[in-house]
Amino acid sequence: MIKQLIQIISVAAGLVLFLFGFIAAHAEPANRPDFNGFWELDFENSEHPNDKLRYLYEVTLSHYQRRINNSDPQFRDSAIRAMDELRGIVNLGRLAELITRTTVLEISQDVNHILVDREDNFSLACEFANTEITGDELGRERCGWRNDQLIFDIRLPEGLAIQHRIVKSADGRRLNISTTLASDGVSQAFSVNRVFIPFEKGKGAFECQYILGKGKVCSIGGDS
Repeated sequence: MIKQLIQIISVAAGLVLFLFGFIAAHAEPANRPDFNGFWELDFENSEHPNDKLRYLYEVTLSHYQRRINNSDPQFRDSAIRAMDELRGIVNLGRLAELITRTTVLEISQDVNHILVDREDNFSLACEFANTEITGDELGRERCGWRNDQLIFDIRLPEGLAIQHRIVKSADGRRLNISTTLASDGVSQAFSVNRVFIPFEKGKGAFECQYILGKGKVCSIGGDS
């Protein structure tokens, strides 16, 4: 009798633990940041890809120049690697400028998914119940929450990786999107931080247009 009672208690305890784990796994996360609304680029507090490109280019060039000046026995190999490295950094910088050129965001979010509609660019979407999408020869994408940060990881062919990390300031007045690009054969990742501020649709502070060779050109908005 005691043995049967112990078995019943064990089964009941196991069932309780299973139900607790199931409920915990499917419960909605508490206190997730709300990204809903319209956001426009804060030019003053945002990094520009060209500035970051110039910095990384100079740092990398100085590194290899020191090796050459120090009579590195692998001088010829160093020169070749320097050319490949600098070419790779320039390519990452150009790509970073393209994928971070957005100046206006429209974000729709609920407990199940989020859609980040980026002006003049591809959108970012995430279904929170299915945070990994198995891709094909075109690449693979993973998304999800890491604490209060929403992260999109995109893996493309030939070793190219792109990560968008979205975080909201404590006062809700800033939305920071950190975009990082990395590539096989390039020792340094290329990161750009862009800051967005909320605005009411039709009442943006800036009027902007994208001009080839100049990037985004903006002026203070106003009634014409």
